[in-house]
Amino acid sequence: MPKIAERKRHLWNEIELIDKVHDIIEAYNTVMYENEKDDYILFVAAYPDWVFDLTGESTPRRTKIICYDITKKDSGSLGPNQFDRSKRIRPVEMGSSGVVINEGENDEKTVVRTELAKPYDIIYRFDCMAPTDRGSMELVRTFERMLEIHGKYLETGCKRFIYNGRRPSYFNRDTRYKSRTCEFFAQVEEHWFTIDDRIEEINVKYLDIPALLVLGERPSGVVGME
Repeated sequence: MPKIAERKRHLWNEIELIDKVHDIIEAYNTVMYENEKDDYILFVAAYPDWVFDLTGESTPRRTKIICYDITKKDSGSLGPNQFDRSKRIRPVEMGSSGVVINEGENDEKTVVRTELAKPYDIIYRFDCMAPTDRGSMELVRTFERMLEIHGKYLETGCKRFIYNGRRPSYFNRDTRYKSRTCEFFAQVEEHWFTIDDRIEEINVKYLDIPALLVLGERPSGVVGME
């Protein structure tokens, strides 16, 4: 029997976790700056073209910007250490249930839908940018404090969310924005739903895998498939 994965009330994948960080920043924008929208922190994926403008070539479009990126993703560690050598390599089964498809039609039938889950270790990189060095230092401190304070909230939807420290910036002295960079480690759990006959159809019809192999058998004359 397949091992049933540990259940958790809230489950956010790597993108949904980014959305929650965005929610935290938006809340702080409202609380800290109220109607002073020019001071709002802009949270965007790395990197808008205009952040690479050279000093003196343009006016900063926003004074506080945080760019996010995923710089490393690996199979989830089973031990206490980040990216540990002991990993969950394959998804595990969470459970299965019958699902009716084409209900009310001539070809109505009930199929088995299986839920699979697998943890992943992830490194998030956050570049905290402002027009001045001092501004970028103040912004990264503010941002680190936000995520440290609300780390327990983020862990309601992922297994771990941990500060990993500062890292060198990608930005040189000639760019319009100055940057301070920090990283956070997270362990998220991805979930998939599979419908058995649909997977078989994809394998046989579109991937040209012999039906017997899909069913776990090996036709005569086929070798090297163990």
